Amino acid sequence: MLRYCKVIRVIAHSQVRVIKQSQKKAHVVEIQLNGGSIEDKMKWVRELLEKPVAVSKIFAQDEMIDCIGGTKVKGFKDVTSHWNTKKKKMKVKFTHKIATRS
Repeated sequence: MLRYCKVIRVIAHSQVRVIKQSQKKAHVVEIQLNGGSIEDKMKWVRELLEKPVAVSKIFAQDEMIDCIGGTKVKGFKDVTSHWNTKKKKMKVKFTHKIATRS
């Protein structure tokens, strides 16, 4: 299995009982491991499997990280205002049909 593997990702969740909030559902996150060989990554994952991991154990102070994600649109916003796309004028899609006929 390890010889075909290129990327190792871990599915982790937050501990809701530790946080004193009314939230009952845990946050589930998929984290990609970078750096080192595949064997080292798998060894590290197996050591920490089913154990609580502190953020300070993974990240250092003022360390840069990459976040991949999208935003959730709330309310009645349309695509144009949310993603800053341009609005087409009326009947723009029919102009190519008119131009080819003449």
